[in-house]
Amino acid sequence: MSGSGGDPGSAKPGSTAITTEAAARRPILHLPLPERVAASLNDGIPVVQERLRDYASCRALFGRLGSDGAVKLNGASYYPASPEQERKYCGRGVSAVTTVGGSAVFLCRSFARLSGQQAAIILIHEALHLAGQTEYPASPEAPDSSAITEMVMTGCRLF
Repeated sequence: MSGSGGDPGSAKPGSTAITTEAAARRPILHLPLPERVAASLNDGIPVVQERLRDYASCRALFGRLGSDGAVKLNGASYYPASPEQERKYCGRGVSAVTTVGGSAVFLCRSFARLSGQQAAIILIHEALHLAGQTEYPASPEAPDSSAITEMVMTGCRLF
């Protein structure tokens, strides 16, 4: 879901940015992410990386926007959703919020209930927004959230 996610600088005072590095650069996690939210994020990231590596149709979702999905995923910063974001967006079945063209993804508490594959769908959906994918109704000509999610599920073979 694309929304007015706010500025990364609006994270809680005293939060610490950590970067997890394995064989490849990993996205930046901003603490304090609730433990279960962080666990779902850590379960979803490898699934996203695998799908982007193994499926040209998944990479093509970003290519049509002139972007690289792995670069968007690895350049994203993940924050807990603010209380205002939780009230405004998360109560309606939304698991994450971002702004089109931004680099911050705000994870709702409900993200904690997602499996690795479900989290991957949301992470790719949000990364598409980071790459410039707009969404109806903010952009009347754009696909709505459900259509973007369907494109992700089909293109990245996440069912």
